[in-house]
Amino acid sequence: MKKALLFILLLCSFSLAIEIEQQQRECDKDNAAACLEIGIQYNWGNEGLQQDFKKAVAFFDKSCSLGNLEACSNLAIKYSKGQGVNVDYEKSFSLFERSCSGGYVEGCYNLSLMYFYGVYVKEDTKKGLYLQDQACHDGSQDACNNLSMIYFNGILLPQDHFKSLQYALLGCDNGHAKCCAIVGMNYEYGIVIPEDKKSALKYYDRSCRLGEEKGCDGYQRLDAR
Repeated sequence: MKKALLFILLLCSFSLAIEIEQQQRECDKDNAAACLEIGIQYNWGNEGLQQDFKKAVAFFDKSCSLGNLEACSNLAIKYSKGQGVNVDYEKSFSLFERSCSGGYVEGCYNLSLMYFYGVYVKEDTKKGLYLQDQACHDGSQDACNNLSMIYFNGILLPQDHFKSLQYALLGCDNGHAKCCAIVGMNYEYGIVIPEDKKSALKYYDRSCRLGEEKGCDGYQRLDAR
């Protein structure tokens, strides 16, 4: 049994090594998607590779130069965090701007944060809101969740529970677990909509299935009543 398990593990490792070599060959042929994929593996330490931010940066940089907008956004994050490179907010801003203008929604979301908090550029809440709203409507889960929390807590913008719910619904539709929990909470307590136990359970259940502990807690609490 142990020998069989060892053989399977060795086979998996061998298969991963072959896959990485194939991606490397494709990247050497200027395949932007392959360069991005290798960069992601080095960034997280996946596929049997040791985490290496410098190598991740190198692959993101090549992929970005070949026109991959996700790679540009990932490279911008590295510059903003100083992972594998020195912190450089000017480069980070430029790369987020490039990825956003090309239509990559997470680039728009991250660019909006720089405007919201005045990182490298002058603080501009109106511009940040525009970019984040655009990103949310174009499918960014994080943008929807962030806007929902901003309006719910009255951070940066006046408190508005109705707008918070609208963005939470969009985020939940996009598959964001916390947004589904926020919608469930609205139905449970009737914050801006009538109380509805059945709907609350529905959204708490979806949040829980997506991995949000608060969604699971909400479902169990409400189901026990």
